[in-house]
Amino acid sequence: SSLNPAPHGTAITFTAKVVAASGAIPTGTVTFKNGSTVIGAGALNTAGVAALAISTLPVGNASITADYGGSANDAASISAVLAETIAEAKTTTTITSSLNPAPHGTAITFT
Repeated sequence: SSLNPAPHGTAITFTAKVVAASGAIPTGTVTFKNGSTVIGAGALNTAGVAALAISTLPVGNASITADYGGSANDAASISAVLAETIAEAKTTTTITSSLNPAPHGTAITFT
């Protein structure tokens, strides 16, 4: 994970590396999941690495796994669980007045 914990709405990049016992670079796709829910997929590059950028995970704890489906030469495998925490996004609140100071009895709009 590129950021853990991460504020809600922030882009996080999950990266998975697939290593073959033969030393060859695996090919194919890695599916990223939060629990049993697929959140996206990435193709393995020439270093055997796949990545997924996502900013839509809900607030709370996520259990992220990377699932390699295998290829003609390499068996399928799945990663251990990565515990990712998505925190509430920070907010700010401001207020303005349509008239300040205002004479008594004058209508004022607060925004």
